Amino acid sequence: MINAATRYRDGVTRQERCAFGYNNVNNQQFFMGFPLLYAEIGNLNSDTWDTHFGVVSTHPPHANHFPGSAYMPFCVRGDTGEVQIASHDNQVWATFSDDHIVRIAGTLAVAPGNSVTPQKVGEIVLELTSDTTLTFKAMGSDGKVRSASLVLS
Repeated sequence: MINAATRYRDGVTRQERCAFGYNNVNNQQFFMGFPLLYAEIGNLNSDTWDTHFGVVSTHPPHANHFPGSAYMPFCVRGDTGEVQIASHDNQVWATFSDDHIVRIAGTLAVAPGNSVTPQKVGEIVLELTSDTTLTFKAMGSDGKVRSASLVLS
């Protein structure tokens, strides 16, 4: 069993800020099997500094300026736990919160299949039954799938 990590500490306070590691132990805390390659961030040891995790893209290719020609298309905020997805202009267009809420700024385009069925209790799916019919299907707590259709003009 291996759990190896490289830990990074603040140069002034010596507080741990993040770790990158590999774990081949089946850790049920994450509800995943193994192996797991991970980036760990957080507010460790009651430290008041929040650590965010971001994937930064330097754009255009070979530019080496940050900030300026770089943007962060994916970020996990250490202060709120939100997961954010942004566009090239650094505008966050999707936010996933710990409250199980997704906020989308802009247009949401959905391409439903023509024959779909919910697989779990409480799940709702959209079905484009025909060019003129949109069907909503939901699986109730009794396991039955119920539907309603909307006629499109």
